[in-house]
Amino acid sequence: MSTIMGKKATPTWRPHRFAAVILVCVIVYALLGFLAVPWVAERTAIQKLDEALGLQLSLGDVSFNPFTFVTKIEELDARYASGDRLAYLDSVVVDLQTTALFGGRIVLSELRIDGASISLRKAADGQIDVITLADTGSPEPSPGSEGPGWPVEVESLLIDDAAISWIDNSVAPAAQLGIEHLILEATGLSTVPESRFPVTTSLTLTSGGAAMASG
Repeated sequence: MSTIMGKKATPTWRPHRFAAVILVCVIVYALLGFLAVPWVAERTAIQKLDEALGLQLSLGDVSFNPFTFVTKIEELDARYASGDRLAYLDSVVVDLQTTALFGGRIVLSELRIDGASISLRKAADGQIDVITLADTGSPEPSPGSEGPGWPVEVESLLIDDAAISWIDNSVAPAAQLGIEHLILEATGLSTVPESRFPVTTSLTLTSGGAAMASG
């Protein structure tokens, strides 16, 4: 009597197993993008602005789509250490082009800022708060450091319904100027030297009157 020895079946990588692994990876990626990234970004931004500029930053809601790389921030409130408000934004939408990163560029397909309110002040000694903050937050270039970093391009910029208030305490009585309903649109913005881009803007003065310009 002869015995037929069966061969042990070799495990095969079945398509449904591969699909299951891909599905799990997509779910994990989505969870990290939708939940973890906004949480980390919010706390990092708050900490960095406090350390570098002494600004108190609070954010209402931060959302990030890991598939489209669109970030939306709602109710951004920035205040000086004294508690006085520097800026408030109803919402900010940033659409990042990830493919441009491979070419060494930062390209935003869209940057939209809605309902911005900015307060600028000039102190009695002539110092302007925002410029002082910028000087404080600008690090000294290290020896041997390279030139400018990656160029930044904004394909479409829209600032809608913004308001700017200016108070000059270097004169008596203090001079005040207010701008309301500011709308600014621009395309093809770039940090590349000598770059040109079209800009359209309209505004209303709180004291009366309106203006519109493009170029």
